Amino acid sequence: MVDESSLLSSHQMNRLLNRAHAQKVDRVVFIGDQRQHHAIEAGRPIHQMLQEGMTVARLDTIRRQRDPHLRHAVALAAEGRIADALTVLEKEHRIHEITKPEDRYHTIAKQYLAAHEARRKVLAVSTANEERRQLNCAIRDQLRSRDHIADKGIERTVLINRNFTKAQRTRAGNYETGDVIRYRRGSKKLGIPRGGYAAVEAVDRKRKRILVRADDGRTLQYNPTRPLGVEVFRAERRTFAVGDRIQFRAPDLALRVANGEFATVLRIDNAKAILRTDTGREVTAALSRLRHVDYGYASTSHSSQGATVDRVIVNVDTLRSIELVNRKQFYVSISRARDGLTIYTNDRESLRHVVNRDREKSVALEQRRTPIQPQLRQAPEIQRRTIDHGRGMRR
Repeated sequence: MVDESSLLSSHQMNRLLNRAHAQKVDRVVFIGDQRQHHAIEAGRPIHQMLQEGMTVARLDTIRRQRDPHLRHAVALAAEGRIADALTVLEKEHRIHEITKPEDRYHTIAKQYLAAHEARRKVLAVSTANEERRQLNCAIRDQLRSRDHIADKGIERTVLINRNFTKAQRTRAGNYETGDVIRYRRGSKKLGIPRGGYAAVEAVDRKRKRILVRADDGRTLQYNPTRPLGVEVFRAERRTFAVGDRIQFRAPDLALRVANGEFATVLRIDNAKAILRTDTGREVTAALSRLRHVDYGYASTSHSSQGATVDRVIVNVDTLRSIELVNRKQFYVSISRARDGLTIYTNDRESLRHVVNRDREKSVALEQRRTPIQPQLRQAPEIQRRTIDHGRGMRR
């Protein structure tokens, strides 16, 4: 069973189904809302499988939203009726305009504090990582001012995923000094174990090579077209204290936590932290394991997909690109809340346009044939050789 299956890329789907076939799995069940976010990597495999007639069981009853007006707005957004959903939310006075970003963040932080003190689970959802970082700082300052977070904490380096696509990871010019690379599959050629890390010390854009320092102290220089299976992060400093809310930004099998899961810091020292997840489970983790975490007060809509809280505060900057603000972003953001939802934007009028933009991923097989096809018809020998080669590949 694969949850949040809309986030699967073509490459992940290929590996998954090949693994299932090798293990003689009789059935794979994909669960998820295909109107939510798609994978950052290439492909929309579930969409293609649906087009080819994959068996579907639909669950149409919304159970998360307990407030009937909010449930109605979410249902309209799910149907693609964004304008009607906004009308419902406006009648409920859930949309507010604050032009200056700093004033907007401060107001959202105050709203977060009020919900927290009312013992409600609350999450701020924003469109871009830059806004997420600023909101996390603003909200944390408000909570510390009311002693919800301890004054003294432990400063740590965390790794923030730069979300490179496969193509971006192969270009040396995309790397920056200070980036941290994680080798998920390892590299025999470089002598880096599976799951190992290395820090980028220099980038030679002319020669298309990067210089990295591995965890064992060795310096290595190579063209990033190899190895495959890497992730690129930016290292940032964070101070974590008792009372802090964190979000796991990558799965950790040893701790049994999923990507995107939230937890609260119960105790922390220079060696370890004791956390309580939102499911109520206590987790003890060495600080060295907590590299892929960040503050969990604000999240992007991508990272919030799958989360459920009592109250959501959405920040929408209408100047952001269609990649960041669109129908999917709006639908995911407003559908995280059980009871309370408030939207803050810099421009109420522009909001209606930007959240109604459709940003569906293109699929290579759906594109029109290239002009080379007529040329092949005019050259039968070339066409025949190409077809024969294709049959050979299929064998």
